Amino acid sequence: REIGMLTHLVKLSLSQNGLTGQLPDELYDLTMLSLIGLERNQITGSMATNIGRLTHLRDLDYGNNKMEGSLPIALGSLTNLIQVYLNDNQFSGQIPAEAVRKWKSVVSIWFDNCRFSGSLPSEIGSLGFLEYLNIGRNELNSTIEFATELGNLRNLQRLDLNSNKLYGQLPTEVGNLRALTLLSLRDNALSGTIPSEIGKLVNLSSLSLRVNALYGQLPTEFSKMNALSWLDLSYNHLSGSIVGNMKSLTSLRLGGNMFSGLPVATELTTSLKFLKLHDNPLESTFPSELFALTNLEKLNLVNTSLHGELPTEVGKMTNLSAMLLQYNHLNARIPSEIGNLNHLTTLYLDWNQFNSTIPKQLLTGLTSLQYLGIENCSLTGTIPSEIGNLVNLSSLALSGNRLSGPIPSELGNATRLWELLLARNQLTSSIPEQLSNFFRLSFLDLRDNLLTGTVPRSFNEWSKIHDVHLSGNNFSHGLGNLFCSAEHLGILEADCDLFCICCTECSR
Repeated sequence: REIGMLTHLVKLSLSQNGLTGQLPDELYDLTMLSLIGLERNQITGSMATNIGRLTHLRDLDYGNNKMEGSLPIALGSLTNLIQVYLNDNQFSGQIPAEAVRKWKSVVSIWFDNCRFSGSLPSEIGSLGFLEYLNIGRNELNSTIEFATELGNLRNLQRLDLNSNKLYGQLPTEVGNLRALTLLSLRDNALSGTIPSEIGKLVNLSSLSLRVNALYGQLPTEFSKMNALSWLDLSYNHLSGSIVGNMKSLTSLRLGGNMFSGLPVATELTTSLKFLKLHDNPLESTFPSELFALTNLEKLNLVNTSLHGELPTEVGKMTNLSAMLLQYNHLNARIPSEIGNLNHLTTLYLDWNQFNSTIPKQLLTGLTSLQYLGIENCSLTGTIPSEIGNLVNLSSLALSGNRLSGPIPSELGNATRLWELLLARNQLTSSIPEQLSNFFRLSFLDLRDNLLTGTVPRSFNEWSKIHDVHLSGNNFSHGLGNLFCSAEHLGILEADCDLFCICCTECSR
């Protein structure tokens, strides 16, 4: 409380000091303060009405604390405010319009994750110097029509209203915000079409409208947004295509919409690094236009009704680090040329109809691979011993195929493996002792194969094992107390006729 004696104090900065409890009333006796920086502490209590006495205050930062209650109207007395940071607190109630309209000099308002409800005050539209407005992750519940007033904010560079409950149609006045570099309205309930006026935002570099109820075709004016590098329109009901030359675009995310063909033209995509078109009814063969994407790093075409062969040219996309093609109708064979993608860390081909063997060349070249999934693809033949080359592998999923022969002992080279799923195949012989090298293994599923012999006792060394499925095989000996010392064991499942002290369930 002695802080009240510092009557000439101009700046108070005590951020990240582990402060707890409520702010003393004496703080508001320091009427000469121009800056209060108390962010990243554990301050509790509500904001006192006496804060209105600090009329010289220009910078107020209470962000990342545990403050609660509603904001006092007395905040309107702080007419010299330039920056207001109240983010990541536990406030309640509405944002006081009567206070906000008096902040004529304010440049930054950060009210992210504060639990505010009600509507966004239209009075914000009169704050002509405002450059940054972030009121995302609250419970604002009103129509989006308030943005007609926000259209007056010609200096606004960042508008983030994500994760609220805003609804209605995006107004045409959004095109007035010519200085915007970021616009995020994701995770709301917006409807209607995207207005063509959005093409006037020529300085915009990031646009996210994901998880709304927008519909219709994409406006052709998108092609005028040459500064746009991040575009996320996922999980709406959009269709059409993007045309034109958007040379800055590096991330395009259109998953979960109604696109019936490749929604991008080759000339706009040469800079793309991330392309996500998952959960769209593309209903085509693998788009040959994608081979021109020489800088592409991540490709997601999951559940897009692709059919036909996976072309060998896919091996030319040498910058790919992740390729996700699950839940399609690709057939014929897995091209060995995928083995040329030496930057690939993630490859998922599950739920297709390849009906082929696993190419040895694929396993030879993908030495950076961490996640490999080819489940339920009608694979035949054996698991090649070259699988041992994948020393960085964390997850291997080959369940639901027609693979035969033994589990190769070379698989034990993948000492980082935490998930091994080989269920529902026709694998034979005993489980190799070398698999005891999997000190990180959490999930093992070998059920419904033709495995014989005994389960190696050395598997007791798996300290992180959680789920083990061994039923539906021809093991000649029971498990005894195997896995009983596993601290994290959740499921241990085997055939009911096998002696097993610590089994949690059995199958007949």
